Amino acid sequence: MSLRPASAKTSRLCWSKTDRTRISALSSPSATWSFPTAFRIGAGCIGELAEACRQHGLERPLIVTDPGMENLPAFERVQSSFTSLVPVFSAIQSNPVGANIEAGVEAFRSGNHDGVVAVGGGSALDCGKVIAFQAGQTRPIWDFEDTRSNWTLANADAVAPVIAVPTTAGTGARSVALVS
Repeated sequence: MSLRPASAKTSRLCWSKTDRTRISALSSPSATWSFPTAFRIGAGCIGELAEACRQHGLERPLIVTDPGMENLPAFERVQSSFTSLVPVFSAIQSNPVGANIEAGVEAFRSGNHDGVVAVGGGSALDCGKVIAFQAGQTRPIWDFEDTRSNWTLANADAVAPVIAVPTTAGTGARSVALVS
């Protein structure tokens, strides 16, 4: 196996998907992991959010979160990782409905955004992914219902990149490769 660092930083624990070899280490428990989606894990990683956006070509992201998260002090660290204020869409309810997605898609399109940074728990992450998916589609969301081969109706090239910032422990569903 070849040595392929997932990150060139020496201040982090870095693992490569291809060789699972520890590249470098300090006492801080943080890591960058690719499987195939890159994960940045550990204290202070939120400070790398703007750089992650740049790495994926996001110049005008829309932050998607829920109203509770938007009002927490931790959310200030999300915004402060950028050099300028990033627009936020937070009109998401627990167990979101189609109207939440439609409002998010409208915010995405009207703001001429080029990607989504989804911050929060399941509702915010799910909405962020669907907003990024739906923003480039010409068909209603319900046309993509998971029956028969409806998924083939989607324009895969029109899906905006997503960077997820989970704030809760969960199943890992956000690890589906949406940013390439």
